[in-house]
Amino acid sequence: MGMMPLPGKVITEVEALTLLGAEDVFPIGSGGVEGGEGSVTLCVAGDRAEEIFELVQKVKEKKGEL
Repeated sequence: MGMMPLPGKVITEVEALTLLGAEDVFPIGSGGVEGGEGSVTLCVAGDRAEEIFELVQKVKEKKGEL
């Protein structure tokens, strides 16, 4: 099996949260051990921070269901 290029736009985690309504998002950590390699810790600030946090929690609950 080879690689196949797919057209589209790359969207980072920061851009995704901004598109979902976060006012200010910035990375505060990355990396990990024991399966957490490649993870990113983000800080979301602003009036909608709690709403964005709840949305992220709902997405995490759906992991593996799709």
